[in-house]
Amino acid sequence: MDEQSTPAEVPLVGHTVEPVVVRLGPSVTLIHGDCRDCLPIEADAVITDPPYPSWLTKEYNFTDGLVDVLERQKCRQFVFWTPSSPFPLSYGGKRIWDKAVGTHTQFEEIYERNGKTGYKVHRHYIINSTVAASFTHDIYTGHPSQKPIALITALAEELPQGATVLDPFMGSGTTGIACIRTGRKFIGIELDAGYFATARARLERELAQGLLDFGGGAVAPTHNVTALRRRVATYAEADCWGLHFLKSPANLSPSSFLRSSSKVACFCIFDSSSMTSARNVS
Repeated sequence: MDEQSTPAEVPLVGHTVEPVVVRLGPSVTLIHGDCRDCLPIEADAVITDPPYPSWLTKEYNFTDGLVDVLERQKCRQFVFWTPSSPFPLSYGGKRIWDKAVGTHTQFEEIYERNGKTGYKVHRHYIINSTVAASFTHDIYTGHPSQKPIALITALAEELPQGATVLDPFMGSGTTGIACIRTGRKFIGIELDAGYFATARARLERELAQGLLDFGGGAVAPTHNVTALRRRVATYAEADCWGLHFLKSPANLSPSSFLRSSSKVACFCIFDSSSMTSARNVS
């Protein structure tokens, strides 16, 4: 993986330390530093979950006027916000994230700036534990404000293929994961060293999976060939949730999994945390 760490060529105003750029590849760039020292940055869109004035303010270093930094970006923006405080910036559209389960705060708001108007509801389970994450094939990072990958993916898919998405408050890197999986470029900025390390590790693992062409020029996010060969299920043929798994596949071609029987032939792809897909190839 091509990686390079260099000081960011951005103006500094003395908030923290000099930002450091880490390039994980041509499509993913991370910056460890304060976004107020870095913006504006050329990007096609912003998807971000900034610190709220009513939740973990000390842990997240919230200060009045913090989100004003988003005024420097003139592109389309999706900005998460708490329903307990007025949104401090101008906006055109408003979304609701319905967490789909009973919790102290049942929903959060997503404000769309410099883009479309209108209102929409997104229903996705909250990711606040390993068990909760397992229900939606997500992964729990320990970040207390983690957003579901499925939710961020839905927002990213409203942007053009190949668009560059900026997240000035990157946290544990969920926006970057969604961008990689949907074919968008990503720039993430994070001040906290611990969360930056978590995000970097997640994104490195995701990039290591690569893209596998299943034929016809269509590609789907999955592991690279070497990693896939190691992780393809080698279970003995057995019923499992109504599926029949094949033992020791000889190669990675989906056609090799076809069988001359009435049973459903499937293969499984695993990532570092859980099974990510079971593809019917019969």
